Amino acid sequence: MQVLTSNAPPDDHKMLVELAATVALTPAYNKAIFDEVIPKPERPKQRTIVFIVCGTNKVSLRDMAKFHEVVEKHVGPWEVWIEGKAINVE
Repeated sequence: MQVLTSNAPPDDHKMLVELAATVALTPAYNKAIFDEVIPKPERPKQRTIVFIVCGTNKVSLRDMAKFHEVVEKHVGPWEVWIEGKAINVE
C-alpha cells in the first residue's frame, strides 16, 4: 500500500520519499485509512493534520521502479489492520 502512496509526494511536491517514510503519508492519500486514524468529530468541523516526514537519501528512482513492479502484481483491494480493526481499501 505504501508503495502506491510513494507516487504521491513526487507528483504533488516534486520530492522522492523513501518507502518507509510513506507509511506516515498513507492516510493523507487514502480516505478510509484517514477516517479510521483521525475519526470525524461529532460536530461538523474540518479536521487538520500535520505530517512530518524526515528527509533521506536512501532511495532512487530505480528502487522505486522495482517496488512498483512488485506491487503491480498484487493490486488490491487490501485488508489493512489498524488497532485491531480490519479495513478494506483499494
